Amino acid sequence: SIFGDVVRVLPIELPQGNALHLKSMVTHLDDSTLVAPKGFVGDLLLERLPKDYDVVRIPDLLTCNLVAVNGIALLQDGTGCLESKEALDKACRERDIDARWLDTSELAKVDGALTCCSVLLDL
Repeated sequence: SIFGDVVRVLPIELPQGNALHLKSMVTHLDDSTLVAPKGFVGDLLLERLPKDYDVVRIPDLLTCNLVAVNGIALLQDGTGCLESKEALDKACRERDIDARWLDTSELAKVDGALTCCSVLLDL
């Protein structure tokens, strides 16, 4: 890797047609928690990732696409999946994370989501 021993790089082959890129399917809720979809796609991804994470599994793939930084989680509202919303609300409460649900319907019109609109920098 060009990062030497500083960054661990794991190649993960994505299933065809399920999502545009990896960060739209599995995201960090905090330093020790991943959010991933239930079902085949989530199973495939998680078997290739390190096992030292807590994982919140939700049925709605789009709701997995979240941005969490500084104790705040920006979450996509309006997908219609109550089970996903309840699971993420619970996970945020348990981790003392401020869950903020956002209307992303305009982003969805162009197949966009929260991670498409964010770049996190450690400044």
